[in-house]
Amino acid sequence: MNPILFLDVDGVINSSHYLLSYRFDVGAPAEQERAKRAPRGSESICPTLLGRVDRIVRETGCDVVVSSAWRHGRDVHELTALFRSRGATFRVRSSTPLDRWILTAEEIAAGRTVTEETRGDQVQAWLDVHGGRGRGERWGGWPAPIVLLDDTSDMAHLTPYLVLTDHHVGVTDADAERAIGMLRADGAALAEVPRG
Repeated sequence: MNPILFLDVDGVINSSHYLLSYRFDVGAPAEQERAKRAPRGSESICPTLLGRVDRIVRETGCDVVVSSAWRHGRDVHELTALFRSRGATFRVRSSTPLDRWILTAEEIAAGRTVTEETRGDQVQAWLDVHGGRGRGERWGGWPAPIVLLDDTSDMAHLTPYLVLTDHHVGVTDADAERAIGMLRADGAALAEVPRG
C-alpha cells in the first residue's frame, strides 16, 4: 500500500494572506472570465501552495485523502478537478468520513451534548475502513507512512504524524520537506525527521 497524505485545505493550500490578496485582484476581467469556467471554490486555492503539495505527491508516490471540511458536498472527482484547475497533477483517492454532528442515544443518555470527535479520529476511521490494523499501531495501523498536513492540531493519537502549517501562510517549503521525509520513512524513528 502507498503512503497516505491526509490533506486539509484551509490554512494549507490557501492562507489568510492569499485570500486577502485575492479579494483585491478578483475584479480583473481576465480573472472574472477564468472564474466562470473554474470549479466552485477554486479561486480560494493558491497555486503556489498547491504546487508544494503536488511536489510532496510526486516525490513520495503517496495517495491523497482529503480530510478538510471541503469534502462536504464534493466527491473525489470534484475535488480532483478543483485541484487540477489550479495546477495540481495528482488525483484525490478518497476523503475521510464526514463529521459526526448527531449524537447517539447512548451518548445523550450519558450526558454528552456535543461530539468529541477530532480530525485525528476521522483519519483513524478512514484508516480502519481501508485496511489499517488499529489505533495502537504505528501510522495508525496503516502499513506505510502517513502524514496529516493541517493547520489544526486536533489529531489525538496521530499527532506524531502531523505537519502543522500556519494558517496565515499555508504550507511552506520547510513543511513540504518535512512531509516528504516522513512519507519516505522506512520505520526509522520519527524523531529523526527534522521539524520545520
